[in-house]
Amino acid sequence: MHQIGVVVIGRNEGNRLKNCLLSVVGEGRTIVYVDSGSTDNSVELAKSFGVHVVKLDLSVPFTAARARNAGFAALLELEPSIEFVQFVDGDCRVVENWLKRAVDELIAYPDVVVVCGRRREEFPNHSIYNRFCNMEWDTPVGEAKACGGDAMMRVEAFKKVGGFNSTLIAGEEPELCVRLRQAGGKIIRIDAEMTLHDAQITRLSQWWKRSLRGGHAYAEGAWLHGSTPEKHWVKESRSIWLWGLLLPLLAIATAWFTWGFSILLLVIAYTLLIYRMYRYWRQRGYKSRDAISYSVFCALDKFPQLQGQIKFHVSRLLNKQRTIVEYKSANSNNLPDAVSAKDKKYIAIVGSGFVADYYLQTLPLHPQLELVGVMDRISDRSSKFAAFYNVPHIYDSLEEILKDPKVDIVLNLTNPSSHYAVSKACLEAGKHVYSEKPLAMEMSQAHELVNLAKQRGLYLSSAPCSLLSETAQTVWKALRENQIGRVRLVYAEMDDGLVHKMPYSKWLNESGTPWPYKDEFEVGCTLEHAGYYVTWLTAFFGPAEIVSAFSSCIIPDKETDVKLDINAPDFSVACIKFASGVVARLTCSIIAPHDHSLKIIGDEGVLGIDDAWFYGAQVYIRRSINIGYKRWEGIWKQSLPLAKKAPRLGYRGAHKMDFCRGVAEMASAIAQQRSPRLSAEFSLHNNELVLAIHNALETNCTYKMTTSFEPIEPMPWAKS
Repeated sequence: MHQIGVVVIGRNEGNRLKNCLLSVVGEGRTIVYVDSGSTDNSVELAKSFGVHVVKLDLSVPFTAARARNAGFAALLELEPSIEFVQFVDGDCRVVENWLKRAVDELIAYPDVVVVCGRRREEFPNHSIYNRFCNMEWDTPVGEAKACGGDAMMRVEAFKKVGGFNSTLIAGEEPELCVRLRQAGGKIIRIDAEMTLHDAQITRLSQWWKRSLRGGHAYAEGAWLHGSTPEKHWVKESRSIWLWGLLLPLLAIATAWFTWGFSILLLVIAYTLLIYRMYRYWRQRGYKSRDAISYSVFCALDKFPQLQGQIKFHVSRLLNKQRTIVEYKSANSNNLPDAVSAKDKKYIAIVGSGFVADYYLQTLPLHPQLELVGVMDRISDRSSKFAAFYNVPHIYDSLEEILKDPKVDIVLNLTNPSSHYAVSKACLEAGKHVYSEKPLAMEMSQAHELVNLAKQRGLYLSSAPCSLLSETAQTVWKALRENQIGRVRLVYAEMDDGLVHKMPYSKWLNESGTPWPYKDEFEVGCTLEHAGYYVTWLTAFFGPAEIVSAFSSCIIPDKETDVKLDINAPDFSVACIKFASGVVARLTCSIIAPHDHSLKIIGDEGVLGIDDAWFYGAQVYIRRSINIGYKRWEGIWKQSLPLAKKAPRLGYRGAHKMDFCRGVAEMASAIAQQRSPRLSAEFSLHNNELVLAIHNALETNCTYKMTTSFEPIEPMPWAKS
């Protein structure tokens, strides 16, 4: 049995460190965690796993190289017979079976001293910068010049060259690999999953600092090993100076004499550089959108990298000690630690179709939720989805989910026609349910679900959850503060343009699932989209009492490849009277030009937004003024600050919404033993209201509402 040791390094990694340690403990392995001055509970967390902890001396500057060397030394003290050591960063999780695969490779090839695999970004769709990291780490398989921070190494070879250069603030792994190769060793990158990394880069400033650090590493690497035959990072450093300084400087200096032609040549040169990189990534199989965006940022990288190069050489000339460049904030790192184990709820997803991507992309925002597994009636789709998002388990059937004692909440993302049957089965099995809209296609079914949940003491909620958004909560706060006087009338628009004329056949979500146009057209835009404003209006103004609606299928022939079985309404308009006396007009269509605006008319002005699907949409007030003999709506918009800063969502499309927020609200309600804001009764009332509008195509009459609900509580951060 070959001895394996693991060295984990970290600083303020919070819950990510927990996940990292969980991925390596077991089988009697010796594990050392090296902490670089964390101010969170990282040290206590590591000790709770029974791993050996090394706390670095605060008086000496921190570097990853220093931490790894300290961990390696501690590892040898604990287990002198260790043959192989796996280095891993605390924000990574080691993939199952990687350690065995790496050791097998080292045993099979005695001249190989370092083995690395595919480091994959765990949440590539959380931000564009995370996607860039994921592409950067997709290195070619085969013999390599260097490895990254996660790698399995042969202990004797590591000792022979003296380990990492602890003075380096970045680029320590490639520098070590230079010395290992000079000593006759080989570094290989094998075709195997190695680690999952949580970059958490969401801001341009973070990307700039990370690139600056990279430029510093290139400069220092070239300074140490730039001579022949190695010429380590000389080419990269020259490229940085050429594209980041010399060419722009030359173009600007000669612009006057060339009538600006030199600037045009510079633009052409950068365009060719970007195109060359774009072709490379397209040949590697990446989507055109990712290839072009990454190529553009690689070109822009030259400028922060130039800053890093200058920083190194200035520090060298002044004999100044170099310090690490951090691009992760402690606050963002520690956010998940606010959730205790008892508050965490485990969810399973039924249905991995188009909308499922939007839930997975915002799941990282809610540490109280942990995904157990996914199930879809189309097995290939669930397999593809699980592989793309690294879902830990694929269920073979709904029955398997219902028998899993770990599952607390079932997320029902099936076709609307299946919502009732799936939700009912889950409730009968004792699972809480969060369903995509609508709650049910018939009110008798919706009533049955609500009654069943009440009888079993279970939680039942239905999307949408945009009522919980920063924009909706800010609008509601302004209403409670009476900022526009008494509200009289509301105009709500939910129009999406001529969808059937759009290239919807090309619409793919991130995991590659096409937009289900047949289902969408047959369900109808009212059931699909009216709920986004209906939930706002009922929460703001109380239960609806009377609905006068008209709906119609204006364009029966949607020119689809497959004939539609149902001609659902593609237009609806409703006048709704609420218990508070407020009247609202709601329009919904996939015909009229795109308009998701809301106007709430009061005695003292108009409160409005331009897009209900954007959680960070601007909220404004137009004050009414008297001019002459008339009263006019004000020209200027008074912007209201959001009650809370909206999260940055990295995925594309109009859906700038945190889809998982409703599930997270349910999980918090379960943990706190309170009623969820999106209660079963609230969902039932909104389901009735939307169905009344949708069914106006057949009923053609005024509808009196039969359901009601208790007042909804605003989010704590939005209370006056």
